[in-house]
Amino acid sequence: MAELPPVPTVQGITQADYQAWRHHPCSKMFLQYLRDWRHSVLRSLLAQWEADEVTLALDTEVKGRVKTLGELAVLPFEAIYEFYQEQNEETDEGRPTSQDGNS
Repeated sequence: MAELPPVPTVQGITQADYQAWRHHPCSKMFLQYLRDWRHSVLRSLLAQWEADEVTLALDTEVKGRVKTLGELAVLPFEAIYEFYQEQNEETDEGRPTSQDGNS
């Protein structure tokens, strides 16, 4: 019988664990908060744009913030897994990092 490949994990969390977390009521509330915060930032920028108060620096900052909030709200397990795989490769190259968030 063929051996199954190992299940990808990050700090002991599997994709199934991550999906269960995303569907937990507290997690749903948090993810909705990220989406709502993103929408609020956009509304604020629009109001500033209408008042002709948007500078290049503000525009750049808001674009980054909006993009980050949007990405976090839908972040797939695979993105987290790939990030830590890259961190592990860097560790192998002599730059110390750890999966527990402590460098």
